[in-house]
Amino acid sequence: MFVIVTIASSWVRTSFGQRGVLSLAAVVGAADVDPVVLGLAQGRVTELSAGTLAAAILIPAASNNALKASYAVLFGGLTGRCRSAAILLCLAQLGLVVAAVYLRIFSAAKSPHGDPHARDSPLTPQSQISLGAPAAEHAHERS
Repeated sequence: MFVIVTIASSWVRTSFGQRGVLSLAAVVGAADVDPVVLGLAQGRVTELSAGTLAAAILIPAASNNALKASYAVLFGGLTGRCRSAAILLCLAQLGLVVAAVYLRIFSAAKSPHGDPHARDSPLTPQSQISLGAPAAEHAHERS
């Protein structure tokens, strides 16, 4: 399974980028966390930020905890395993929140002026200034 996940991670990264890697991590993590974590730790998926890599480890752990919670309820019954399932679901939610925070912090750090969407913008800083301010304020910059 490790080899398959490693090959899939590389293909998904080149085809779908960061979102693809995170989605694959969530799906594979429901079955087993180790292939995802080992594949990322070995550096097979390159050109991803530290925040994306951290999220790509937290997300499969969260999906694995959610699956374990469902196992606890299904095989242990509602009355006997409800506390275990609740704790596992809380851990899953906490993992997703921390992953979202990592993604937000690192994407904001990569973009100018703290705008996480600016890196996706085709506008240069000069065109953002001329589009974002009245013409009289930046008339001296255009001449």
